Amino acid sequence: MKNKKAKPSKGVSNRKRVLSDVSPSTSIPPLVEGQLRCFLRVTVSKVLWVITRPPPVTLIRLRWWGESSTGTFFRPRDGHAGQKRVKSTARFPVRCGPKQLASYLTDMGSLVLDVLTKVDHLPIARAQIPGIARLSLSHSINGYFTLVSPSSEKLGELQVGEMLSRVHIYSADLIHWEYVFFPLSLCTSVCE
Repeated sequence: MKNKKAKPSKGVSNRKRVLSDVSPSTSIPPLVEGQLRCFLRVTVSKVLWVITRPPPVTLIRLRWWGESSTGTFFRPRDGHAGQKRVKSTARFPVRCGPKQLASYLTDMGSLVLDVLTKVDHLPIARAQIPGIARLSLSHSINGYFTLVSPSSEKLGELQVGEMLSRVHIYSADLIHWEYVFFPLSLCTSVCE
């Protein structure tokens, strides 16, 4: 007798929610050591090309202001049929308090994402995300950002989302939990 697969009801997706499928290259701010306060999740979902011959492979590189490594590489959906190995979400650990994070993001000005065809090649386009300093636990950044070539030609758009999320600490009895963003003495505790 054959087993039938259960079909999801309408409005329910078979896809699992991915917390992260890209390894972050650094913590935020780069080179700062400290207690884990929260995560900054960056999702680079897809590239919408407006050119007639888009590159066969699209890699997006994110390098944070002050980062000394080669950066974090995303492989978003790019419209190619049968595209495999989509890698679109990274969770960067934040190792400073909210005031220091706001100061770092303000000093950074905007987040820059480079489009590459190979890891060691020069960028063929760049997307700039202004207003990064507005990012907070209560305000995420989502949208389409213009991809501009080195010669200032519009090549397409890049869908990007950024969101801060709290760290959950669970005690051994699994009943008591705390949100951590501020020092533990200021955290909200809930016991039921």
